Amino acid sequence: MPDNQTTDRPPTAGPFAIEAQPQTTVHELKTVPPWFAMVYHGEKTAELRKHDRQFQRYDHLRLREYHPDCDHYTGSEVLAEITGVLTDGDGPWLSSGYCMISFKILELKA
Repeated sequence: MPDNQTTDRPPTAGPFAIEAQPQTTVHELKTVPPWFAMVYHGEKTAELRKHDRQFQRYDHLRLREYHPDCDHYTGSEVLAEITGVLTDGDGPWLSSGYCMISFKILELKA
């Protein structure tokens, strides 16, 4: 890697190793069919929601497809990594108590 190139995470091995990878928390969330399908097909990569958990960059989201009318899970899941979190303290565009989470898909389970 060139001297002027940076990475988002500290190196975990080699002469520049600073610390191990951050502890990863998995947040399991119910996701209703219309939104789940958009995430599953890569059309939705962000979520606006209540900031009711300690979401952090590099945490994982386990999105489970859930039918509220039938009160059951379909078995379909998406595992995603949080790539960014904006909170109401980051600017005036978010209401108090809400956050915007961006993520990338790691695994799909049909």
